[in-house]
Amino acid sequence: MTTSLVRRFAPAVLLLTAGSFCFQSAINFQMPALPRLLFSLGGSATQVGLVVTAGSLTAMATRLGWPVLSARFGQAWLLMAGGGVGAVAMSLYLLAGSVPAVLALRIVTATAMSCFMTVAAGAVAQVAPAERRAEVIGFYGISSPMALVVGTVVGGTLVSLRGFGIAFGTAAGLALAAVLCCLPMVRVPELRSPQATRPRTLIPPGVRRLAVAMACLVGVNGGVVYFGPSAAGVDNLGLFFAGYALAMVLSRVVGGRLADRHGYFPVAVTGTGVMTAGLLLLGLADAPWLAVAGAAGFGLGLGAAASGVTAWAVHRVGAPERGAAMGLLLLGMDIGLSVIVFGTGLVTDGLGVDAAVSLLAVPVLAAAAILVQCARTEPAPVALDSAR
Repeated sequence: MTTSLVRRFAPAVLLLTAGSFCFQSAINFQMPALPRLLFSLGGSATQVGLVVTAGSLTAMATRLGWPVLSARFGQAWLLMAGGGVGAVAMSLYLLAGSVPAVLALRIVTATAMSCFMTVAAGAVAQVAPAERRAEVIGFYGISSPMALVVGTVVGGTLVSLRGFGIAFGTAAGLALAAVLCCLPMVRVPELRSPQATRPRTLIPPGVRRLAVAMACLVGVNGGVVYFGPSAAGVDNLGLFFAGYALAMVLSRVVGGRLADRHGYFPVAVTGTGVMTAGLLLLGLADAPWLAVAGAAGFGLGLGAAASGVTAWAVHRVGAPERGAAMGLLLLGMDIGLSVIVFGTGLVTDGLGVDAAVSLLAVPVLAAAAILVQCARTEPAPVALDSAR
């Protein structure tokens, strides 16, 4: 299998995917530990919410700046800087003696995360060959569901068994591993050197509606992650998330390959249909196996839709704006996640969790409508023209 991956994907893609997995796992590892650390320092539940929200807002506020800096200094150097700062910040949590100190470290960590993940996504878009762009981007995308399972399940288990100290130490080690994965990127000319042509805009016009569609899709994903198990009455969270993540990993690569062959729009819009079916099954599930099937169906659709939309967005811009396109998509994901998860919580309080999860189909259908509109204004071809 390893030999097959090396033959199919360039070393830079494999290393960027591994680095993304390590860094996202580091972020997920520390999340179960953060509330316990704050409570041990005398913090309140409100202060926990403040610290978490401050990190999210920091990530959103800095997303669009990294493509400009990476164009000026080179993506490889920013990857190592973001990963290195993140590793140091995570290792310092155990030395924090007050809630304000944890808040400051959370802001630094969120800035490092925003830098690393935004630049890494732009780097993958930069090195992906046009004829296999969706497949390469889809392969890179498997790092997210894998990191979600490893980080939250293993991290939560470590916190329960050994306390929050080992979780922060492991997170710092994983962030350092991400830096090591990116060290060879300084030997890739297009990632090491500043861009000859700087991006003309931070918000490429051709990507704006696709960013809104991605916000809907990823926001719904957050709603499923946080509320899906409760809606289905699932006690075995490991089985639930394993089915979800494995289906998404499969569809990321397979869906990307299909999008390269048959077009980004057909695969993306089909993915939204599969997501909707999975959501409805999840909302109506009265047995654990049905809930796992619904989660798997949702993950299957999301992986295909995300691969198609992301590759489509990169196709719509020239080479200098690829980093900006990825930054805008990630900003849309941040906003969609915050808004839709918050809204799902409100609906859960008012109508119950079953209704809230079923209603998550509405943003998915809205994303599908946006994709149809984009296809009408500019059909999405299979691959980027080499002259573009």
